Amino acid sequence: MALIQRLPAEIVYKLIEEFSHDHEYPSPCSCRMRSCEQKAVEKDQLLTNSALAVLGRTCRFFHELTARQLYRYPVVSSMAKAWHLVRTLLARPDLARHVKRLSFNNWTQADDAALPDEVVAYLTQPAKYMRIRGASKTQLTQDRVSQAVARPLLIDVLLTLCPGLENLYARFDSWSYEAFGLCTPGSLPSLTAIELYHDIKPNFRLGALVSLLRAAPNLEELRLWNIEGGAAEIPEDLVLEHVKTIRLRQCNIDAQTLGHVLAMCPNVELLTFEPPLDGPYNVFGPRELVQMVVEYGRNLRKLRIYWTNVIDEGEADYDEDDIADAMAELGGLMGIRCLFYPVPRRLLEQFIGEWGRSQPDF
Repeated sequence: MALIQRLPAEIVYKLIEEFSHDHEYPSPCSCRMRSCEQKAVEKDQLLTNSALAVLGRTCRFFHELTARQLYRYPVVSSMAKAWHLVRTLLARPDLARHVKRLSFNNWTQADDAALPDEVVAYLTQPAKYMRIRGASKTQLTQDRVSQAVARPLLIDVLLTLCPGLENLYARFDSWSYEAFGLCTPGSLPSLTAIELYHDIKPNFRLGALVSLLRAAPNLEELRLWNIEGGAAEIPEDLVLEHVKTIRLRQCNIDAQTLGHVLAMCPNVELLTFEPPLDGPYNVFGPRELVQMVVEYGRNLRKLRIYWTNVIDEGEADYDEDDIADAMAELGGLMGIRCLFYPVPRRLLEQFIGEWGRSQPDF
């Protein structure tokens, strides 16, 4: 231990940083579900944080070095831990600058309770208070604040405290349409990846995300689950030039709205879209997709669309031949690599035939 302390602090910190990187690449789950992948990341991160915490208790030298790494990827699994993190970052802005990723996943259930005094004092500052939306403003000082209000407020506060944030993952079983009101344009310049997951209906709306998207001008990847809304909810002046990947899963939006999403992200290269698991459906068909991509998706390279649910429920006014025609048109006209579900039978037969002809005779 004494020999290690003789090394320059930055070299020791580099060793600690390398030790902490293993959680970035967890073993893949056989089910390939995104939620399982996220749980694996958080489990490994929790183990890493526990080891760092033990190391930090050995002496002041290691305490100062491990603190930076511990707050780099904090694991927030309950409201109590989340508010404790907020109070710490309010008191220690130097630690807040080290936060690179925030993950709000698998919340434990909590009773309605008053917000911490430090948080109320922070939110009632005039510059913050005027940006809090709707009903959330009236509940700040109440003895019991509902979880549907407290959780979005919690994320709002953390986003304002962590200007160096690079990755945001949030999963909810309740949602306030008034979230992200504290985000100001350009306030999260390092944020490159956003994933928001909503478990239950009603879905949250595109319009609720505008403030967050304006705060992240350098965003590169956008993943949204269970979202709905119209094209009018996306301001025409909102442009995210660095977004390369968009994944919309179980979303109920029409072709015009998806076109506005592509116009908002003009350089997107990979687009995945999946309708809800059950209806009613307000989504587009193959013909509308072609028109939308030709107009807005000039830089698309890969396109993955799932129509299986809509067809299985009998709500589609198109069939597999229309899907095959759309794939052929987009592939031939724009060179886009398309993968549509259900895979048209005629394309499967064509592929099997070509594969068979390519095999040597026995």
